[in-house]
Amino acid sequence: SFALTEAKSQQLLFGYLANGFLMVYYASPLSTLSQVLRERSSASLYWPLSALVCLNSLLWVTYGLAVGDPFIFIPNGFGLTLGAIQILMCII
Repeated sequence: SFALTEAKSQQLLFGYLANGFLMVYYASPLSTLSQVLRERSSASLYWPLSALVCLNSLLWVTYGLAVGDPFIFIPNGFGLTLGAIQILMCII
């Protein structure tokens, strides 16, 4: 049976699932990246959203590092990187 009976195993499984959803959330605005590069226009990117994604990610990375939890700081570091790429695309 595949049933996870130990609490630690359940936490690990749900930690991975939550991080997977979080990375999809952070990467979703980049779905228009090919359009931005092709048209050389960042009109499809909304820069205030990208700025808030960076701020949110930065705060969570800081918290994750403070408590030493890689389930917090690794995916949010990924989000910070993607948010920075989005802002760079808006500036260029």
